[in-house]
Amino acid sequence: MEQHIRTHTGEKPYACGICWVRFADRSDCSRHQSVHYDVRPYACEQCGLTFKHIKSLRRHENTHLSKLST
Repeated sequence: MEQHIRTHTGEKPYACGICWVRFADRSDCSRHQSVHYDVRPYACEQCGLTFKHIKSLRRHENTHLSKLST
């Protein structure tokens, strides 16, 4: 409930320890911090390309599927 209330109040209590950008949600702050490091734990099994976020890997995997269907 606290998190939802912050969407209305604009309160952003969580700050990135590197660039000090502020966030209303702790998980958003944690996810943001990966932009400061080149950690890419998600790899495409088809071509080996790596990604910081699973969502980016899934989007990329669709490019392989679309190439197969053409």
